[in-house]
Amino acid sequence: MNKFSHGGEAVSGKEGKVFVIIDGVIHDFAMCKDINFDLDKSKTELKVIGKRFTMHKTGGVTGTGSMTIYDCIPQLRALAVKYITTGVDVYFRIVTVNDDPSSSSGKQTMSYNYVNLDSTVMSQLNSETDALETSVDFTYEDVTPVTSFNS
Repeated sequence: MNKFSHGGEAVSGKEGKVFVIIDGVIHDFAMCKDINFDLDKSKTELKVIGKRFTMHKTGGVTGTGSMTIYDCIPQLRALAVKYITTGVDVYFRIVTVNDDPSSSSGKQTMSYNYVNLDSTVMSQLNSETDALETSVDFTYEDVTPVTSFNS
């Protein structure tokens, strides 16, 4: 039987958790609205006599990401303040867990290591919204699959 024979097998993006580990302390980022991690390859073009196609050689990867959070998570501001006051930039870890009990796909847990913020909103007010949101961009320098979806 095809694993995705009905819609209930799709993994819900709402079923999961996000944890941020800063200096060994685990923070549950339950107020995270969305989070994405991208892995972009750095490639060099290779032009060869006799070929019309340009070939490509991968030379490395860059990890980037973004998340939207409801603005009630002080830990990210604390990282910025620590850098401002001490000059020490903080790298941390983000662990994501996809776990939809209605899907037979199982659970996927990924650990993104050496995460570093690109920017942080230090304060905001907005008369047009009931819940303040903040978009945060970051980079990461390593990824470890902890558990994978069932194949």
